[in-house]
Amino acid sequence: MPSSTMEDVAGGDTGDAEAAARVLEGIAHALERMVARNERVTRADAEEEEEEGETAAIGAERMRGRGLAAFRGTRAPGISVGKYLERLWRYTGCSSSCFVMSFVYIDRAVHRHPASPVVSLNVHRLVLTSLLIASKVLDDNHHNNAFFAKVGGVSNAELNRMELELLFLLDFGLVVSSRVFESYHRHLDKEKMLGRATREMGRAVVDASANGGVHGLRNGSSRHSFSSPRCSIDW
Repeated sequence: MPSSTMEDVAGGDTGDAEAAARVLEGIAHALERMVARNERVTRADAEEEEEEGETAAIGAERMRGRGLAAFRGTRAPGISVGKYLERLWRYTGCSSSCFVMSFVYIDRAVHRHPASPVVSLNVHRLVLTSLLIASKVLDDNHHNNAFFAKVGGVSNAELNRMELELLFLLDFGLVVSSRVFESYHRHLDKEKMLGRATREMGRAVVDASANGGVHGLRNGSSRHSFSSPRCSIDW
């Protein structure tokens, strides 16, 4: 397993699964919130443009995001962001510090190119590419691009192309100060807590609905069913 050149802020041990889980949980919630928000805004903008007589193609182009076009897939993968992050951690052995750095790079790219939203069609490839770069910056020993490509479910040629694209989007600004690193780590910890609170609220609503199911049916209300997402990489 690769060793980090920066002490892992989540526990000091790159092999600490518990520390990595906390970081991955925060990143997953932050990115899923970002994607949901961006797609709501994009859909609203597309509807407004159609009402004003503009073509739907303009809305589609905005959904792709010109600056992030290199990361856009033809369809959203059949694996959640959280499960994808777990897969990358399990097989690459990257330190939790690498995952924090990868989130910093994604956030920097988004702020430098605000017209390019992170959406379900590009978020997985952004995660993979940013983690690859972070591992090269932080870890003394890291896997090559071919290995990352195999784990991430893309071709080596595509990952090479995305790596170069992200470097240019970042203007090769890969240095992250300790102060900035710590601030992002704290932010991800807050995202983790927010995600847990949101899930607890969701479970409470489902439990309340289940407990009052008979009464609800008598009043003519319908129940909601929840299906589990697919967990295979299907681009």
